[in-house]
Amino acid sequence: MIKTKAILVIIFIIGITFSCSKKDDKTGPEDYKTFIIGHWNETIYTETTYVDGVKTTSETKSISEDQAEDYTFNKDGTFVLNGSDPLKYNLEDSQLVLHLGKNNDDDQAFDIISLTKKQLFLEVVRDYMINGKPNKVFIDVTYVKVK
Repeated sequence: MIKTKAILVIIFIIGITFSCSKKDDKTGPEDYKTFIIGHWNETIYTETTYVDGVKTTSETKSISEDQAEDYTFNKDGTFVLNGSDPLKYNLEDSQLVLHLGKNNDDDQAFDIISLTKKQLFLEVVRDYMINGKPNKVFIDVTYVKVK
């Protein structure tokens, strides 16, 4: 009798453990077209520089609401930046491409590190040479959805 009760208690605990698991919040590129729609405010900006493969500087700034970049992404493939006229954007796999002018030279591409219903984390990497040494700058920006 005690053995049967112990087995039932173990089965009950196992059942509760697996049935109460939280739904996975991770998203992938198939979710990005839906989740990007809305009004986003910049909250955190980090710039990290590497010279010849060695980290030389890293600066993180919390951005106040009145200084934040402000994006509104629309379903029709347009976006508004800080109240500008509408511009075009594309989502290509895990990349957000902002078309800031009339030709492709004005495009700005960001890697989407993560995108959920409430938070967007973007990264852009810039490579260049100084004094014959390779330099790399990583710019990471976090946005929160306002609407």
